[in-house]
Amino acid sequence: MVTLIESRCDRNGSKVGELQTSSLGLQRLSSAEIWWLYRYRNSMCQSGFNVPYVANLSASIDRERLVSALKTVLNRHRILRSRFLVNGEAAHRVISDTEIDVPMVSSVDIPAFINHPFNLSEYGLVRAVITPACLVLNISHIVCDLTLLKAIFRETGELYYGRVLPPVSREYFDTTMWSRPIDVDTAQFWTEELGDLDLNILREREKLLVHSYRGTSLVTTIPMNIYQKLIASTKKSGVTLHQKSGVTLHQTGLAVTALVLHVLSNKENIVVAAPFINRFSSEDQGVVGLFLEPLPVRVRLKDLHRSISSLLDTVRETSQAALANAIPWSTLVDHLGLSAQTDSPQIFDCAVTFHDDRVFTESLPIDGVSAQNVWTEGSKFGMLFEWHAMKDQLSLRIEYDTDCFTGEFARLMSNLLTRALGLALAPETSLQEAIEELEAHLNHQCHALGLDVSDITNKARKFLTGLWV
Repeated sequence: MVTLIESRCDRNGSKVGELQTSSLGLQRLSSAEIWWLYRYRNSMCQSGFNVPYVANLSASIDRERLVSALKTVLNRHRILRSRFLVNGEAAHRVISDTEIDVPMVSSVDIPAFINHPFNLSEYGLVRAVITPACLVLNISHIVCDLTLLKAIFRETGELYYGRVLPPVSREYFDTTMWSRPIDVDTAQFWTEELGDLDLNILREREKLLVHSYRGTSLVTTIPMNIYQKLIASTKKSGVTLHQKSGVTLHQTGLAVTALVLHVLSNKENIVVAAPFINRFSSEDQGVVGLFLEPLPVRVRLKDLHRSISSLLDTVRETSQAALANAIPWSTLVDHLGLSAQTDSPQIFDCAVTFHDDRVFTESLPIDGVSAQNVWTEGSKFGMLFEWHAMKDQLSLRIEYDTDCFTGEFARLMSNLLTRALGLALAPETSLQEAIEELEAHLNHQCHALGLDVSDITNKARKFLTGLWV
């Protein structure tokens, strides 16, 4: 990804060098932090903004050594001791002198621990405990993303095994990408890609819905025959679904989501969010802090006579183009004439992720540590579709806003997405045939679940498909 973005910068000649940037500094908030700050300020349920990690500990683990290693790592990165102070519309960061503790306790109520919300201004944004049986770590999303967790895991493992860590050479406050102006080519791309959004839809939705971020999750296991077909399709090409087209697992998730949302809403334009690592240079890869931001991906479903493999190719090209032109979220919404000072996603209502843990699971690299698959209550979006590929199964977790959607609605989405994935693995199927099959499945499932089809389609149009018709 870094190579892709840097190649875009290179082909713009000296333009990148001419763009004036400045470091973030200690007090100023980044675009990513502002995105979360407004959600914290306006939410009625903040547990969904936690990033939990839970691991089982075998008897071979030296718990005192693990406590020492983790505590040292957490406290050597000042960003993790941030507090966020708000005065009206202005906000700034202070770094607390209070160190992060990692107590050893006899037991812990894991659901209560990982769902306990954080107070951004008064208390620490990192909590950790170690028991005889497990390690529980919980970090506020306003300072944490997956790359940060990887760095913490790696450094903790190094210290645990007696190795010496080099001094921290670059901190979050040193980064400059947040102030980088948008260049002409990138501005033109996003104008053409998203500039025709319908502000009337935005105004209507603002009247209908105030996000509380209350929510829960539904987890289902994809049938093994579908998963086996998916794995068989990836064997020859490594990480891709189709060797010739190079469609990734995540792009497949984007495609089947767009297809289902099209069936539900009858919209030709579907916009969903993909997670964007947002680290534009190699020197930012190891920096501890929140960089992750949403990246809008627009899928156009117009020519229904093409094959479903053609849709996958379209999604691959669209997502790659969005990635190559990625910019900080606040820069994007400002360019589109929207406001970053809000808790509304505006451009999209749902997000799609795809975790491939068939070979390596993100965890502490210490023998005797095994990660649990955990999540919190709450909902960060209208719906989050999180695919998780493991050695022996493929699961789909749907995190959904309970103010908008019922459990039956989430179950319907799971059924439709499973069917759509199966269709995506039959590339000779036409898009029209796939849509007709999904429409029939929609009617059958609504009848089985006691749902009204028109109510389902109306909700999808209003709350899942973005600001386009």
